[in-house]
Amino acid sequence: MTQNTTAAASDSANEAATNSGKPTQTTTPATTQSVSPKKLINPTEEQLDAAKTSADQAYVTTHQPQKIEAVSGEPATASTGSLTISTNAIGSGTNAKDPITLTWKMSAKAGDVAQVTVPADTLEYTFDSVDPLTGTQGTTVTTVNADGSRTITDTFASTVSTTQLIQLNLGSIISRPAGLADVGKKVTKTITFSITSNNQTVQEPSVSFTQLIQPTTDLSTGFYASSNPDTVKALLPNQNYVFQVSVNEADGVQGDDQSVPRVNSVDNFGGSQITIPVPAGFILDTDNTSKINGITDGTTITQPGGKGKDVIIEVQH
Repeated sequence: MTQNTTAAASDSANEAATNSGKPTQTTTPATTQSVSPKKLINPTEEQLDAAKTSADQAYVTTHQPQKIEAVSGEPATASTGSLTISTNAIGSGTNAKDPITLTWKMSAKAGDVAQVTVPADTLEYTFDSVDPLTGTQGTTVTTVNADGSRTITDTFASTVSTTQLIQLNLGSIISRPAGLADVGKKVTKTITFSITSNNQTVQEPSVSFTQLIQPTTDLSTGFYASSNPDTVKALLPNQNYVFQVSVNEADGVQGDDQSVPRVNSVDNFGGSQITIPVPAGFILDTDNTSKINGITDGTTITQPGGKGKDVIIEVQH
């Protein structure tokens, strides 16, 4: 009994010795590296290429898949604006009020550029002024173009809503040049408006107005200039008499309230002719007529048909 027990103990010892001699293997779980995707918002081509290069380098080091996330940004809010005008017609018969006022409204962001272009001055109107942006809102610059038109440029420095007034003065009879080309024509003038935002330029609705220069005359009947017609009961034969005729022509730029007794030089584009019927025995004294009128501009007063025929006044342009 004792031997068997000893043997058993010996066997157990041998087994223990045998087991202690075997190598022990330990299993360690694989380490997983977390990969955070690179997120690019509205990337350029250069930014995408740089992100790809960085991802390739990271893969060589970690042997882990790399992820690049490229997304478009939130849609940019579009800038808006409007342009209105106080009248759609100026000139004869329109009763337009001075000045013409353009109302320019904008809802803009920093970096936006808005432009309004006004046609070149005419006798009907001239550019006067524009309300500029304030220092915190941005800048306003007015440029005179080669064709005489003016471009007003607003460059915005902040997100802001603005209202600016652009004024054009209506013309007056003072200091007008001669030979106005648009006499008798209805001409349309267009004012354009654009907004550049997010690197895109959009042409906004333009505004326009018409101008009409329509001169009028109120030709008087001939009357004695050298004596009181109330005291002259009859004309004597072989006697010179001075008769006066007034054209009373208004320039038609803004109406008929201002006129001149002779042909208005403003409207005399291409020349004018006045025909005056005379009595049967009337003979024009051409030389004296020129002298008393002080004609120096090439105007002629003649009676081509002779005695009793029409007197013709030709006013050169």
